[in-house]
Amino acid sequence: EIKANFSNQNLILNDYIDVPRSIQIYRNKIYIADKYNKRISIFSMNPNERSNIMIISNKGENYEFDTPIAVLLNKYGEIYVLATISNKSSIGYSNQNEEDYLAYIFKFSPSGKYIYSIGEYGIKSSPFPVPEKIDIDLFNNLYVYLVRYDNDLKNYDIKRFSISGELTFEFDTKYITRTNNIGNETYINMISSIFNLKNNERLIITSQSYLINKDGKEISTPSSFYNSIDIYSILRNSITKNIFKSKKYFEDVLAVTYDDVAVLYSYDEKAKGIRFRFLDLSSSSEKETVYYAPQLSTLYLHSGYWVDKNGEIYSIVVKDQKYFVLLKWRKVKSRSGV
Repeated sequence: EIKANFSNQNLILNDYIDVPRSIQIYRNKIYIADKYNKRISIFSMNPNERSNIMIISNKGENYEFDTPIAVLLNKYGEIYVLATISNKSSIGYSNQNEEDYLAYIFKFSPSGKYIYSIGEYGIKSSPFPVPEKIDIDLFNNLYVYLVRYDNDLKNYDIKRFSISGELTFEFDTKYITRTNNIGNETYINMISSIFNLKNNERLIITSQSYLINKDGKEISTPSSFYNSIDIYSILRNSITKNIFKSKKYFEDVLAVTYDDVAVLYSYDEKAKGIRFRFLDLSSSSEKETVYYAPQLSTLYLHSGYWVDKNGEIYSIVVKDQKYFVLLKWRKVKSRSGV
């Protein structure tokens, strides 16, 4: 038996649940990809309902999966579960790392009824290598981000599926220009993460750029680099706007909301905490709002926080190695400026 706390209300769970890696909140319910129990656990955030209200098991009518990795909901309340599958024909498969597994995306109705499974090319196709993440846009399109490596360069194969499971769009970041010239210096761009805006032809790309050539001379061990966050247009095949660039500071994208607000976060030395920068990319004005929160980990400065599609900030903390607490953070503008 283990205690958890949702919205300041105590809740008793009947069996153990490990710290979730994927949570969605939809209409006062919380959806958890529960790796430990190999299921999707759904709880009500109503204090009068003291137990989980629904479970999607890893085995049911016409479907079966191994371990759930992520859970997502579209605006109709339909549930997508990214989960690994067993490859029983591969000897020693169970001892491999997660990235060596194969996966499907299983779709369920709001009541938990299985609808279909999506593979690499749509319904009833071959499984994926485990995607780095999945996402859903405002129009209920499902995005799948597959990592591919060309030598040491990390590329993303981005696939978009319609609400009916059809593969409607595919883009590979290997077609993005990798080098960038600044005066007499040439940099190579190493992509670290990628997000889609609700307008399908635009992506947000975070990267580190390393100096490889200066004054016509190659540099074998790059000593100069900068961090960058850019808007990339697929239609133009080019970077159209830079929203962050620094050789000294690091900033990353935490989420993109349904309103095309990019939530950027970094450690702020002056505030001694985490800075959240809400940058509205839906218009040319690019309005910005900044909030601060305490650092949750001494080892990982930026860990612990996540933002939902509506721009709400949450975090998970573990208490006494016995239970976890889900916290929702209230946005308050600081009078002192930090």
